[in-house]
Amino acid sequence: MRLINRNSGKALEVQGASTADGGNIVQYTDWGGNNQQWQLVRLGSTPPTTSTPPGTGCSLPSTYRWSSTGSLANPKSGWVSLKDFTNVVYNGKHLVYATTHDFGSTWGSMNFGLFTNWSDMGSASQNGMNFGAVAPTLFYFAPKNIWVLTYQWGGAAFNYRTSSDPTNPNGWSSPQTLFSGSISGSNTGPIDQTIIGDSTNISHGDLVRSNPDQTKTVDACNLQLLYQGRSPSSNGVDYGLLPYRPGVLTLQR
Repeated sequence: MRLINRNSGKALEVQGASTADGGNIVQYTDWGGNNQQWQLVRLGSTPPTTSTPPGTGCSLPSTYRWSSTGSLANPKSGWVSLKDFTNVVYNGKHLVYATTHDFGSTWGSMNFGLFTNWSDMGSASQNGMNFGAVAPTLFYFAPKNIWVLTYQWGGAAFNYRTSSDPTNPNGWSSPQTLFSGSISGSNTGPIDQTIIGDSTNISHGDLVRSNPDQTKTVDACNLQLLYQGRSPSSNGVDYGLLPYRPGVLTLQR
């Protein structure tokens, strides 16, 4: 249960996700965090009924078998690919950022307008960004009550920006350096600051999280992976021109 202020429309939360006695209680944008969830407990001798928090009701299997959607969205005019997806649930809807590439040699970044179901992704707006945030990772940093977008290139090797409204693709702060080092034996330098996995035609997946904060909590009972995929027949072009599209894997039990 969440407690929403009728005047502001904001939720009651424990500031900084504190578990200490005397933790501050404040109102903040309703983003579905665990520190905004409350439980009504019956007084008296009857023990309260509790529900199992997401991610704790199922154990992870020893082997994995997945089913996949088809391509969920095509790039808007001017882009050849959508890739490097990062996803959180914001106000009960999916918020996705991604990398783009045009038909020439330019990388870019975008987000999708909020959508409820994966089947709605194709009709969501695709919003270009006024700065490059290639290979992004989006999360809510609860200790500071701020949204964070990390990405590669654009100054240092890895950078981050902050915002109070993650739905606005061009409302982020000025960049801050996350990592300015280098690596040897690479013609790209440090890339993909998030944890990724690759196969021949499916790569750069982001587990769908049940909590958008820095804990990156997932629901093991409904494990899904948002990934970039493409047809094997698209081989033979420059990497940037490979026509990647979003798809979702769902764990089969």
